[in-house]
Amino acid sequence: MSAMAFIVHVSDDTADHCALSNTSKNESMNLRILLHIAFIILLATRLYFEHFLEILLLLWLFASTLYVHKSIRQDVFSRCHDERVYDCLLSSSVATFYLLFLHFSLGDRGLYRIFLFLPPYSPMDDLWFVFWTCALVDGTVKIVSSLCKSLFVTIPSRNLSTYRLGTVLVTLECCSLVIRNTYPCFVWVLFFTEINGSHQSPLFQKILLTAFYCALKIGSFVCCLRSLKQVWQSLFAPPPFKVEPLVTQRCILCRGDYTLAGVLRCNHSVCESCVQTWCSRHAFCPTCNVTFSHQTQWRDGSMDLFIQLY
Repeated sequence: MSAMAFIVHVSDDTADHCALSNTSKNESMNLRILLHIAFIILLATRLYFEHFLEILLLLWLFASTLYVHKSIRQDVFSRCHDERVYDCLLSSSVATFYLLFLHFSLGDRGLYRIFLFLPPYSPMDDLWFVFWTCALVDGTVKIVSSLCKSLFVTIPSRNLSTYRLGTVLVTLECCSLVIRNTYPCFVWVLFFTEINGSHQSPLFQKILLTAFYCALKIGSFVCCLRSLKQVWQSLFAPPPFKVEPLVTQRCILCRGDYTLAGVLRCNHSVCESCVQTWCSRHAFCPTCNVTFSHQTQWRDGSMDLFIQLY
């Protein structure tokens, strides 16, 4: 019994020692993580004070993009209910004027030349400046595409149906994505080739880095085009409904009477106004839940908010 008691006592001491050891390791790990986080905050603060104005301009540009994105989606929704929509056009115009002022104030750097595939006046040999330029170019394309979307959203429903508007919005977003994947490539090629850089690296190094980046970019661009190909093919496909005159019926969505029906492929019907709104947001029948193979992404005026930095 005494031997068993000794073994149990030793086992308890060992377990307590292991628990204390694990606790000490966890505390040490947590302390190291906190120190690393504090160091990262210190570097971010240093970066903020060094590039305060540039960061502030980008934050304002990103905030403008978010507000315009929200305004377009709200106006597309209001347009489906025959309400007047001007907020998206107003916000897009204000954001565009801010963008013009931003590029005008940076005219000495010649960043607008990037959109003509010409090297800017400022040398592309600073990594921070390259990232900042890519973010600025990405925000510029987003604002311009948002302005184009707003112009179409303000067209009355009697001149441009809801479903056709969704097709236009998807087309504009696809073009915007292709452009946003193209311009950063030009910026990074300037950085790796050091065409307008203040110092020159060995030729072999420039060729190697540029070729490696182009290989990565081609792979990324192919993945982007594959996803856009499916969207593009769906744009030219016939809509999942057809409009036919019927005897007076009651719509299951808006509860109103109608004589002009939108008949889905499953032969269920709702009123013409509701079928265009429904098919712009959903890919299934509201009655039997049969799915249709058509594109609904970006039909509500939304955009890809990811910042393309490479």
